[in-house]
Amino acid sequence: MRRLVLFLLILTVIHLTPARAPGAVWRVRLDGSGDFSAIAPAVAAASPGDTLLLGPGRFDTFVDLEAPAWTQPTIIPVLKDSLTFLGAGVDSTFIGTATFHGEGGEPKAVCAVGGFSGRLAHMTIENVKTGIYWWGGNLHIDHCRFRGTADPFTYYGLIVELNDFSISRCSFQTGGANIGLGLLGATGEVAVTDCRFSGERSVGVYLGAAPRAAIGECVFTGVGTGIDLEAGTSATVRDCRMLDNQRYGLVVNDDSRCRAERVLIRQAGTGVRVGRGSRLSGRDIQVQAPRQAVVDTAGGGQVEAGAIVVTESQPSAEHGVSVGVLLPPAESPEVAHDPNCDRSECGPAAGHLHRCSRPGPAGSR
Repeated sequence: MRRLVLFLLILTVIHLTPARAPGAVWRVRLDGSGDFSAIAPAVAAASPGDTLLLGPGRFDTFVDLEAPAWTQPTIIPVLKDSLTFLGAGVDSTFIGTATFHGEGGEPKAVCAVGGFSGRLAHMTIENVKTGIYWWGGNLHIDHCRFRGTADPFTYYGLIVELNDFSISRCSFQTGGANIGLGLLGATGEVAVTDCRFSGERSVGVYLGAAPRAAIGECVFTGVGTGIDLEAGTSATVRDCRMLDNQRYGLVVNDDSRCRAERVLIRQAGTGVRVGRGSRLSGRDIQVQAPRQAVVDTAGGGQVEAGAIVVTESQPSAEHGVSVGVLLPPAESPEVAHDPNCDRSECGPAAGHLHRCSRPGPAGSR
């Protein structure tokens, strides 16, 4: 009888104790009509698994986010696991300043350094030196737009080193010697699907040390280099178009592997570059009217016989396809494994993107 009474008492206490339901939704409205009028207080109040609905308007208030090695101004400091940030649409919700903001350290629109998982969708992230900086954990992005005309600064639309990563139906509009999407390492799956990249002299997608990556249904228009695979990356590239790229359509370098299928590279400086210790395989890689060469393997790379098809052009001798009779490689972004490097001194503006051997945010931007 005593056990029954005790059991009933415990049930009563549990029933009467107020509990906050998991997966709560917080509304952030600049006009004060929501739960919060700024993002940082909403993040502080949220619990893992919550969703933050960001209303229309421009969110450009910075707060300091502290990492082990630095403190940087950030608009969305991700301090909890499994948070979802949903905007009102790419033409309604803007994260970033009205004009480019690259001074005062390394400002970031979105920053996570705690190994968290998260999701972002339906917003424009623009005009901050680093759009999203995400270190560790997992990240999933959908229906977002990244914009930044960065000269004379280095701009990264998205820079991550994490476990699993996926991005789909996003656009990157960058200018100058910048990177749209830069990944400096992944231990899990990487998927880039149905995204659009544009911007003079920029690199659309840069993947370093990503052992299981898939890029599909993406378009790269007028960029410097469409896709750059480095540092032992293994990737599939399918159903992509590289149009009028100034330097390369596709780069496979530094012990990387790529299987490409149904890829169109039209009017690039050089269609494909396969560098040291790397291999390109696949089928139906169409290179149309390159300005310099169809494929450059002068660095010692290998291309599977029959993988590349030259269409709508009759290459002259300098446009040759055969390994060993190609033009020498033009300068291309390289990966430098320098344990003493200072990341503030590197990046595509310097002609390369470092991947420091120092782990985590202590040795990173």
